[in-house]
Amino acid sequence: MELQLHWYPGHMAKASRELKARLKLVDAVLEVVDARLPVSSRHPSLVQTGRPLGRVLLLGRADLADPRATDAWLRYFRAQGLPAVAADLRQTTWVTRARRLLQQAAGVAGGSSSEATEERSTGKPADAAVRRPPGPTPAKLGRRGVRVMVVGLPNVGKSTAINGLAGRAKAGTGAKAGVTRRVQWLAAGGLELLDSPGLLWPEATRGQKALHLAVAGLVPDDAFDPLAVAEAFLADLADRFPAQARARYGEDLAPAGASLLETVARRLGLWLPGGRPDLGRAATMVLHDFRHGRLGRLTLELPPGGA
Repeated sequence: MELQLHWYPGHMAKASRELKARLKLVDAVLEVVDARLPVSSRHPSLVQTGRPLGRVLLLGRADLADPRATDAWLRYFRAQGLPAVAADLRQTTWVTRARRLLQQAAGVAGGSSSEATEERSTGKPADAAVRRPPGPTPAKLGRRGVRVMVVGLPNVGKSTAINGLAGRAKAGTGAKAGVTRRVQWLAAGGLELLDSPGLLWPEATRGQKALHLAVAGLVPDDAFDPLAVAEAFLADLADRFPAQARARYGEDLAPAGASLLETVARRLGLWLPGGRPDLGRAATMVLHDFRHGRLGRLTLELPPGGA
């Protein structure tokens, strides 16, 4: 049976309207995605505007993704003219580069010329080599910082990214989707960041994309059947990442007559009264294993041409 997701609560529709109304107020957009699923974790129509608007892509949770795949994605996005940076959002090593890219995306004078010079001298695209709209004038910047809208799906790491850019906790964070529920401006040392709730789309999501969103925790666990998701993910894991599956769950993941989830429950010693395998706890553990890197650094989606 094909997996299907549909989660679009009322606060999300309201926030989507507010976000679109405030697009005219910002100089650039910071789009946060999950480095393990850079396609599924991008909203297809989140930021639509009638004027040119610079954009920077932040691949969060890069510490949980395959580094070779992450490098391939960065090359791919930069080749499309989209400045991109990968990050472990809990660290600060990415902040300076992200700030510079946002300044460049906003077209702020002086935000960049070394990379632009590289492009002129080598003929190769660099992060700054995108068509940027005219930025805010020096007079405007004297009164305010560069205004950046931070967007992304639920629980993808937007608020953590904002706190990293600000150098301190400014936005609420949590391990579940839906912590941020309103649009809010936050000052961050030369930047003015517009935090917003994570937004999905009103249409149902099916198949592999639905599986990836659920496994990564980008929708609440009560929005899908965790047993069905864990079973489908285990099948994908055994097929695409057999070494990681064996290292965590043992050889021959599915003995004859048993489901993959039942095999995991038995091998991890998860039992219900009466000696039945506890499939619910097994499903929770499988999802936790992926979300917290216990299966190793896995990237579920690769760019065209592979890693």
